[in-house]
Amino acid sequence: MKYDDIKKELEKFNSREAAEQTILSWIQMGLALIGLGFGLASIVAVMKMDHASYTMVLTVKIFGKILIAVGFFSMVLALWQHRKKIGYIKEEKSYYANSHSHNLSFYIGIIISLLGLLAFFIILIHMML
Repeated sequence: MKYDDIKKELEKFNSREAAEQTILSWIQMGLALIGLGFGLASIVAVMKMDHASYTMVLTVKIFGKILIAVGFFSMVLALWQHRKKIGYIKEEKSYYANSHSHNLSFYIGIIISLLGLLAFFIILIHMML
């Protein structure tokens, strides 16, 4: 085997390993969001026992469901993006040169930031009332 062939195989191996680490990180993040959503659901049960206001209970329920949905869809999109990257590696194409895909991390980060900002304002308004 030539040096260039060995170098190319090592590069492909490293690219596949990096893609595997990335998908595992996405799965971990998705599971954390889903777990947080289910945690909020258990907080709703406690809030109902403490006779919290209906709007606050409803808000926590909605945020819990949104976090579960964001976690689920981020994992699905990450799996789709991972499959696409592996396909490009197998075909020895450049993923970034041939793809018009968007940065999934950026969009999920924006969604989570907006949810956090919305939650902050809802809690602030609730405290003022």
